[in-house]
Amino acid sequence: GPEAQGIFAKHGFRPVLPEVKIKFAAAFPKVADLFNIGFFGGWDKVNSQFFGENGIFVEASEAAHRQP
Repeated sequence: GPEAQGIFAKHGFRPVLPEVKIKFAAAFPKVADLFNIGFFGGWDKVNSQFFGENGIFVEASEAAHRQP
């Protein structure tokens, strides 16, 4: 909802609700080639590829914990 979108926007995430976009317009200027999750193949693919058992973020997190 709008309240949650406002909180996310305050932390640097671009809002998608029109009323919140207006409120944070100065912080998030219009982008000519803005894309959505479909660009990456949809949530099912992204969740698996990035957050799944052997996902990119899992591998990165494990590598970071192995660093001295």
